[in-house]
Amino acid sequence: MRRLLIGLAALMIGQTAMADNVADCEVFLRQPVMLDGEETGAFMDTYVPATDFIASIYDEEDGYITDIEDQPIKALFCTRQSVMPTLRDFPLVATGIPFVVSTDFDAAESKIVTIYYKEGKFHQVYKGPELSKKDQAKLDDAMNIFNLQPHGLGK
Repeated sequence: MRRLLIGLAALMIGQTAMADNVADCEVFLRQPVMLDGEETGAFMDTYVPATDFIASIYDEEDGYITDIEDQPIKALFCTRQSVMPTLRDFPLVATGIPFVVSTDFDAAESKIVTIYYKEGKFHQVYKGPELSKKDQAKLDDAMNIFNLQPHGLGK
């Protein structure tokens, strides 16, 4: 019985850790297309691993990476089992860079939550199958908590 309880606890911890895993995240960059050293007016969208960006947010140093190869980070995209934001996500959201979470960005019926900062507060947009009342309440609570947290945006 003891082994069963330990196994179940490990499984639950693993799922929680996986839900908050930042390894499956990418930053979105929009790079100008160049021809003979001149901008053409066209842009190329690029997704690159977000490991360094995320590490720069959670490390002990002040500030964080805002661009990659001189291109500003436009958004952070993460794939997770659950799209519900957690308090651990707040440092990501507090950068002011839109934070987009999905269960599967390639699936037509995937859940997607986008969190962004505008006009002095954090907002969210949900797309996908209708949320249960419980999940909608969780999402609303997370947004309320985010909006109560101190941050340096809008100064």
